[in-house]
Amino acid sequence: MTPAIGLRLFICSSVLACALSGVLSKCLGQVIKKRLNALEAVDDRTFRFRLNAPYPRMLFALGKSSTPCLFIMPERIAATDPFKQIGEYVGSGPMRFMKDQWIPGAKAIFERFGDYAPRSEK
Repeated sequence: MTPAIGLRLFICSSVLACALSGVLSKCLGQVIKKRLNALEAVDDRTFRFRLNAPYPRMLFALGKSSTPCLFIMPERIAATDPFKQIGEYVGSGPMRFMKDQWIPGAKAIFERFGDYAPRSEK
């Protein structure tokens, strides 16, 4: 799998495969973890899953948007105790969530992320 060229998180760091492989290994569901022999960075832009058994739903599992799903985040956030809510929200999309202006149930503010780079494929 290959992260988008120029993909940047809101914290202004580039997303590299070597960093993703460490975070991904902590975020995978139990079904995939049982089938995972290795998750390795091939180069800065490519990481590889090595499975010990076929798993036809792998792309669906990685791409779905409902829970449980895969979130790309910095390793320090992924290391949060799984029974605690994360306190920092980091993304790479066109909008940035302004947590300091959030009023739960009443208001959520998003601002334009100036470093957003859309993918080039059509």
